[in-house]
Amino acid sequence: GHCVVGVDIDPACRDGFLRSGGHEFIEADIMDVLADKSFMARFTYSDNSPPCQGYSKMMNCQPPEVRARYPKLIKPMQPLLDAWGGPYAIENVEGARSHLRDPVTYCMWMFGRETYRHRLIEAGGAWTLTPPWPPPSSAWLGTTVPVNKRCCWPHPVPTSRAGHWGSDQRSGR
Repeated sequence: GHCVVGVDIDPACRDGFLRSGGHEFIEADIMDVLADKSFMARFTYSDNSPPCQGYSKMMNCQPPEVRARYPKLIKPMQPLLDAWGGPYAIENVEGARSHLRDPVTYCMWMFGRETYRHRLIEAGGAWTLTPPWPPPSSAWLGTTVPVNKRCCWPHPVPTSRAGHWGSDQRSGR
């Protein structure tokens, strides 16, 4: 068996997390939780998704006072996870590449639509990830759509258009 524990400073996340099947929700700062060695001893694996806004490429066009609102937690999180010693993953957006150690890129479909999101995942604590290499061929995948060079998977809709279409665009009309 396993249990999934969610941690967030926003209490509004509690209900949605617990409805999704989570076992326990803790309203706290994740940095405090990761630093609590007795608490972390409960776990055999830690999956971490620090806020991505501060690493997002979209933030480059925002004024400094807006960028300053979003914490960058990857670098301070890494030594806490290393000190804990268990296997872990840190997931974030492509803009966080320079903050992650040897990340692997995965392509995720989101929201039940052709909305691709490339996510980087750092593995640590004696846990490793291998990128999907060599990339699968379109023929092997049963499609004529060329694979995307960054994630090695087909994108039937260009990434720049994915998730941004009106009712008639989805049907191709």
